[in-house]
Amino acid sequence: GKKIGEGMYDEAKKLAKKITFFMIGCATCVGIFLFPLSMCLKYFFKVEPEVIHMAQVFLWIAICLYPLWSIGMSMVVGVCRSGGDTIFALIIDVGFMWVVSLPLGFCAVYFWHLPFWAIYLCVHTEDFLKSTFGLIRLFSGKWLKNVTE
Repeated sequence: GKKIGEGMYDEAKKLAKKITFFMIGCATCVGIFLFPLSMCLKYFFKVEPEVIHMAQVFLWIAICLYPLWSIGMSMVVGVCRSGGDTIFALIIDVGFMWVVSLPLGFCAVYFWHLPFWAIYLCVHTEDFLKSTFGLIRLFSGKWLKNVTE
């Protein structure tokens, strides 16, 4: 936002790309760190083995989705808001959840009777959409709007 206000649009675009890819790298590192911990759940909790297995599967899916989550977060909270593109941020943040993820999760549970891991993935379809549309927006440069003029 500061670079945009200073009129340094090319520098702002470079910083936006850097922060997005930095977030992806951080999320990947967190995922790598969490994987061994997911194997130790049975030592932390005294529950049935089936519960431990379900928790591990949830963690493994979350680990795989971390890079996607980081793109969505950096685009919505960082790049789009600081770039003055708040309407797009609202659409990808709230719109995909209400229009895609929640209806898909509802159908996965009540109509399709999918297993727990598939329901979890259905609910997180918004992350695939946020990441895809967020990266398209990032590279197009349409997020950059000088709100100080």
